[in-house]
Amino acid sequence: MKRLILIDAHAIIHRAYHALPQLTSPDGRLVNAVYGFSSILLKIIKDLKPDYAAAAFDHEGPTFRHVAFERYKATRVKAPDELYGQIPIVKEVLAAFGIPVIEKPGFEADDIIGTIVRRVREKHPDVEIVIVTGDLDTLQLIDEKTNVFTMRKGVSDTVLYDINLVRERYGLRPEQLIDFKGLRGDPSDNIPGVKGIGEKTALELLLAHGSIEEIYRAMKKNAVLTRPAVLAALKTHEADALFSKTLATIDRAVPIVFHLNSARLRRKASADDIRAMFERLGFFSLVRRMGEGFGTAPSSAASSPPSETAVARLIPATKWSAVPRKGQAAILRSFDGDHFWVATAPDEVWALTAATTEFSEIASWLQDDRPAYVFDLKSLLPTGFPADLTRVRDLMLMWWLLEPGRRTYAPEALVMKVLGNRDITAPGALASALFDAAPQIEKRLGDEELTAVYDEIEAPLIPILYEMEQRGIKFNARRLGRVSKVMARELTALQKKIYDAAGRTFNINSPRQLTEVLFEKLGLARSGIRKTEKLGAPSTREAELIKLRHLHPVIDLVLRYREIAKLKSTYVDALPGLVGRDHRLHTTWNQTGTATGRLSSQNPNLQNIPQKSEFGREVRKAFVAERGWSLAAFDYSQLELRIAADLASDEKMTAAFQRGLDIHRMTAAEVNNIRLGEVTPELRYKAKALNFGVLYGMGSRAFAEAAGISRDEAEHFIEEYFHDFHGIARYVEDTKEFARVHGFTKTAFGRKRFFPEILSTNFRLQREAERQALNHPIQGTEADIMKKAMIEIHEFLRTKHLEAKAKLLLQIHDELIFEIAHDALDSMVPKITRIMEGIWRGKVKMKVESKRGANWGVLE
Repeated sequence: MKRLILIDAHAIIHRAYHALPQLTSPDGRLVNAVYGFSSILLKIIKDLKPDYAAAAFDHEGPTFRHVAFERYKATRVKAPDELYGQIPIVKEVLAAFGIPVIEKPGFEADDIIGTIVRRVREKHPDVEIVIVTGDLDTLQLIDEKTNVFTMRKGVSDTVLYDINLVRERYGLRPEQLIDFKGLRGDPSDNIPGVKGIGEKTALELLLAHGSIEEIYRAMKKNAVLTRPAVLAALKTHEADALFSKTLATIDRAVPIVFHLNSARLRRKASADDIRAMFERLGFFSLVRRMGEGFGTAPSSAASSPPSETAVARLIPATKWSAVPRKGQAAILRSFDGDHFWVATAPDEVWALTAATTEFSEIASWLQDDRPAYVFDLKSLLPTGFPADLTRVRDLMLMWWLLEPGRRTYAPEALVMKVLGNRDITAPGALASALFDAAPQIEKRLGDEELTAVYDEIEAPLIPILYEMEQRGIKFNARRLGRVSKVMARELTALQKKIYDAAGRTFNINSPRQLTEVLFEKLGLARSGIRKTEKLGAPSTREAELIKLRHLHPVIDLVLRYREIAKLKSTYVDALPGLVGRDHRLHTTWNQTGTATGRLSSQNPNLQNIPQKSEFGREVRKAFVAERGWSLAAFDYSQLELRIAADLASDEKMTAAFQRGLDIHRMTAAEVNNIRLGEVTPELRYKAKALNFGVLYGMGSRAFAEAAGISRDEAEHFIEEYFHDFHGIARYVEDTKEFARVHGFTKTAFGRKRFFPEILSTNFRLQREAERQALNHPIQGTEADIMKKAMIEIHEFLRTKHLEAKAKLLLQIHDELIFEIAHDALDSMVPKITRIMEGIWRGKVKMKVESKRGANWGVLE
C-alpha cells in the first residue's frame, strides 16, 4: 500500500523552537527550529517509509476564522521574530528533500491538509495517509486509512494516533472532536464553547447524543438528561456552541492545486543535496543519520562533527533489583508511561515496564550514596515514585537555576545544550544522554555556587508542591453561577452606556473598532499613545487607555467593561468546569515558570484573581473551607520594601520600619518636605508608586504615567527621593555596576540571574537588563523567603505530627493560605506566624499579618 505523509510545518517548527535551546549555524544564523524540524523529518522518513510527501504552511495574515471571529487565537502569545526567521530555511530543507510546499492566503495549514486528505481519499482510496504535526487539531481527520503522527512532549517522544487511540484517549470518534470543542471550547485557540461546560459534561452529552446538532434536537423534545444548570447553559449559548464547532472544523475545500504524483518522494536523487545542506547548517549528527532513511552511507566529507553516542546495550529487566548500581544513574520515564529507562553506565540502559514496577523496589534501589538523576521529579510523583530521597536529583531544576530565563525546559533541549547535536531518537538514548550530561550540570551548579540553593530551597519544595496540587482547595461552584448572572446584567448595562457615550454601536471587544470610535469618531488626541506593532494604529491596551481618561467618559466605561468581561470569562464561567469529583480545584504549581524564583500557578492560574475589585472578592468567596475547618491567610507585610531597606542598609527606611511607621506616608512626607500629618491620600499614592518604581528601575516617564503626574514632577520626585534615601540611591547604582562587571545579580540566599545583555550596544536591551538586574535581588529574595517558610512550616507540622490539623493550600504572592481545623486554629496561627517571621534574620524584622474565615473572600 502506498503511503502519503502530510506535514503541518508551522506546528512542528513551533514545537521544535520551544523545545530546543538556541543553536546557530556556522554562518551565525539561529537554526534550532530548523534542526528540530529536520530531525523529525528524518525520523518519519525512516519510520514511516512514505512514497509521497507534502508540507503545508500557515500563510501570513488573517484567515477566514479571524474574519468571522476577531478574537480567534487572540490569547496566543506572538512568536518571536527569531522563530519566523527560520521558516525560509525550513522551506530550503524541504526543497532539498523534493517535498512540495503548499500555502494559501486566508487558510491555515490544517485546512490545506484537510483538503488534500479529502481529494486523495476520493481519487486514490487505497493510499494510506499520515499527517505529521505538532498538535492535535487534525485528529478530526482520522479515518480507517488516515492517521496522525505527533509529539507528546519535546520533539523526540512521538505517537501515532488512529481511530482506536482517539477513542481510548477521548472516549469519542475522531469526527466528534469538533463537537467536543464546540461544547468545551479551546482556550489555546480562544474558541469560546459553552460557558460552564467542561470536559466531563461535554463527553457525557456527546456519548448520549452524538453531536451538538443532535443535542439541540433532543432538547426540543425534552430528551436531554443532565443537570438543570447544564441545560440552562446550553440554551443560553446555543449560538456559541454551533459557532465554536464551525471555528474548530477544518475546511476541506480550499482552492489549491495538488496532484499526488508531484509529491512523490525521490530519496536517492535528493540525498546529496540534503547532505550538503545539513553540512552547511552544521547538522553533522543528521548527516550520519541519513543512511538510515536514504540507503546511502554518510559522506566522509563531514568533518569535525560533534561527538555522538548511540545506546550500545538496551537491556530488558523485570525488577529494579536486577539493575546493578555501578555509580551514578539517570532515570527517565517514557512519555507514554510504559517504560522506565535507567542508564547505569555510558553505554548501558535498562528497560523496565512501568506497569509491573513495585515502587517500594525503587525506594530500596535509590537508597544509595551515589546520585540518581531524573528530569522533572514532580511529574514522576503521581506514579508513586519516592520524593523524600536526598540522592535523587532533578536535572530540570538544576538547569533552571543555571539558566532561569529560558522559555521552556525539556530533556532534549538540555542534551543539545550540553552535548551538542546528539542522536536521541533510539529507545533509551535520551536517558543515556542525560547520564552523560548530568555530571556537567552538577559541576556547573557547584562552580556558580548554586548547589545550596538547589539542596536547601528547590529540592525540599518538590514534595510540598505535589501535596498542594493533590490536596486542592474546596470550591463552591453554585455561588459563581449566581455571580455570573449579576455580571452579565452589569455588562449589558455598561454596553448601553458605552454605545450612548460613543454615539454608535460597535464591537467593544474589537481593538480595531474601538480605535475607530476613540480616535476617528470621537477625535481623541493620539499624542503620547503607543502604536500597535502590526498596523501602526493607536494601541487600546489598558495602560494607553488610562492616559485618555480625562478626555472622555467612555474610557472609564470601556475599562470597567473589560475588567468585568475578563473576570467573567477567565474565572466566573471557567472555574466551575475545572472542579474535580472531590469538589476541589487543583492547580499546578510551576517551579521553573519565572526567572526570579517565584512560583507560578497554572491550569487554572489562582494567583491573578483580583483582590480589591467587587467581583474579584466574589470569586474568592467561592473558595471555601471544609466543615469543621477554617481558611487562614498569613501575609508578609511590605516584604519587598523591608528586604530593600535591609539590603541597601538605608538608615531612614530601616528606622521607619523599626518604629512601625507607614512607609509610604513617611516617604511622601520626606519627598514633599512636610509633616506626616499633612500627607494626603493622593501624596501617599504617588509615594507608593515611587517606592516600588525606584527599586525596579522605573524611569521618570514610567513613574509619571503610574502616578498620574507630569514628567517634570516625576523627575523632581525621583531626585528628592534619592536625596532623602541615600542608602537606596547607593544600592541602585552599586547593583547596576555589579551586574555590569559580573554579568549577574544574586539574592540574599545566593540565587543568581544572569544578564548577558547588560553590556549590549542596543540601548533598549541594555536598559531592560539593568532593570531586571536591579529587580532580581529583591524579588528573588522575596521568593526565597516564601519558599523557605513553606519548607520550615512543612517540617514543623511533620515533626510535631500536626499534618492532620493544618494543610497548606495556596501560595499567592507574599501570602500563604492554610486550611486549619477549628480545634487547632488558636494555637496554630501564632506558631505559623513565628516561623514565617523568623526566616529573615536581618536588621529589618519581617512582619506577618494573619486573617481567618470560612472563605477566601472574607480574609481580605
